[in-house]
Amino acid sequence: MSIKDKPLYTCFIPGLPSAEVPFLPKAAEQIGINLEVEYHGCVVESYYKDEDGNKITDASLKGSIIADQNKEADFYYRYYYGERWFYIVEAIALKLLKEDEKKDNLPF
Repeated sequence: MSIKDKPLYTCFIPGLPSAEVPFLPKAAEQIGINLEVEYHGCVVESYYKDEDGNKITDASLKGSIIADQNKEADFYYRYYYGERWFYIVEAIALKLLKEDEKKDNLPF
């Protein structure tokens, strides 16, 4: 089965991403996981009020929507890769980051 035929997991990043985030899709691809990263930018842009009067930010609203969309993919990858499948992807991403940092030996 092609990676594109597998369920898509969207990693939603509100605010400033950590250094390994750009390497997540490549890391996931190495082990056969269909993953994309969606950046939100600013954590708090505007507020909405829910039916209970609680303030909700754009980022939390979008994050909730993506979390719902990720349920099928998360179930699929937990079944095939285990409960800690995302930690495996993160570990590979960190390894890719370290390899990339070794290549960038700038003299300044």
